Amino acid sequence: MIVKIDEKLVISFDEYCKKFLTNDWNNYWDDVLKPLYEIEYWKIINKNNVKNLLEDIFEQFDFERVEKYMKSVNWTWNDRSSTPTIKELKSCVLNLVSEIVDKNKIIHNPSTISTGGFSVSLYFINNIPSKIKIEFSKNDGTKITKKTDLSIIRKKKLEKINEYRK
Repeated sequence: MIVKIDEKLVISFDEYCKKFLTNDWNNYWDDVLKPLYEIEYWKIINKNNVKNLLEDIFEQFDFERVEKYMKSVNWTWNDRSSTPTIKELKSCVLNLVSEIVDKNKIIHNPSTISTGGFSVSLYFINNIPSKIKIEFSKNDGTKITKKTDLSIIRKKKLEKINEYRK
């Protein structure tokens, strides 16, 4: 079999395999293409998983309780004169999750980041987000905590589907 590379270069299939599908190709794949592919794949999978985790945890986490506590101790962020709203609290948590996901490098499992009393942890299985935990630390050392994982979310979705089918 003959392979036409361009107008001037025509080689046998065996030569083509030796030249392009061995060391040069493997090195190019390992050094250039594979990391790009893995990052893009990671972004697609993780974006969907993180979205599902956030939707579930935002339904469960007691942001009202955090807001009430912060008002009771007059807790403010930066140079503000008022306590953050629930919308601002949720935005803070969302920003923390984005910080972890945008790094594209999972150094620790879980990957945890904190600010403003909140601590967000993402847990990974094979570099894919599988669990999330939100904690709010009060001044007295107690915490308001909620954790969820994809298996719980999938179970809830299956239950809804089964209810719909009945």
